[in-house]
Amino acid sequence: MRFSTRTVKQLAITGDLNAFCRRGRMSIVSKEWISMLVAEVMVPCVSGELCRFDWSAIAALGGWLGAIATFFAAWAALWISTVDIRDRRKKEQSNAEKDAVAAHVAFVSLAPLLHRAQADIGSVVHALIGELPDKQAQQAILKLVEGVDAQLQAVQRIAWKLDPARAIAMTGIVARAGMVVRQVRRIAVAPDEVTLRMTWAIRDDWIAEARALIGEILAVAEESRSAA
Repeated sequence: MRFSTRTVKQLAITGDLNAFCRRGRMSIVSKEWISMLVAEVMVPCVSGELCRFDWSAIAALGGWLGAIATFFAAWAALWISTVDIRDRRKKEQSNAEKDAVAAHVAFVSLAPLLHRAQADIGSVVHALIGELPDKQAQQAILKLVEGVDAQLQAVQRIAWKLDPARAIAMTGIVARAGMVVRQVRRIAVAPDEVTLRMTWAIRDDWIAEARALIGEILAVAEESRSAA
């Protein structure tokens, strides 16, 4: 009983060939021929009349392997992306926590600087009330405004470390106080009596602004002290 090559090949692929042979129904088929047919799909053969590639099976196998490779490549890309996103979020959260701590520490450290700054501004206001200053009084005013300027610079160095809202508010206070300091300095360095009198005559606006700043600085200083 003879079987076609196609029949034997199908039996070999489905796994029924060995059982079929054991029942004695394929004695005419040589062992070598069966082995060649079984290996034809997976192992290229070199020569032989019956050695023909099953390109359909090879294509199907290649398709499965390509699909599996594509799946694992997509899975690996998704896994790497997920890990990167998770690590980035952890880093951003850690940085945000560090920034919040640094901003709080900076705000608390402002309290003593602000108290000294408002006290020095108060002394400047007091020096601007009364009679036209003489040379000695001018030197005293100059020393006061230099002290205020030093305090404002120290405050500004810390202000950039605050959270955005407080940093903007503090920078505004420092800028306004700096303007008052520059104007009052004109009184302290007036080269002659005429210039001194002209500058002295317009000091009321500076005094008003300095008093407003004292109230604002004290409010921030109290908030800073309470946050400690």
